Amino acid sequence: MQSFVTEDSQIGKEMGGRNRFSLIFDRGPYASSMLEGFNQVVADKGFEHAQCFTSFASMGWENCIPLQPADLIACENFKEKCKRLTNTPV
Repeated sequence: MQSFVTEDSQIGKEMGGRNRFSLIFDRGPYASSMLEGFNQVVADKGFEHAQCFTSFASMGWENCIPLQPADLIACENFKEKCKRLTNTPV
């Protein structure tokens, strides 16, 4: 979770540091663990980018249209990260 949140906050910093993010993720069996992890990372006094995040919510694609293209982007990013880690295409 920290890696994910840190990467997003780095993007905000590169964009001038004034950006705030509201994170939305697909609901599922890990929703409570995701929220717990997010809260731990943001509450960490050593995490310099905590102020970049305004909320963290679990929703379904039916109620949150932006999740539809976000799923596509997440899938492509996952494949790219796997390719980088293993040096093989997915």
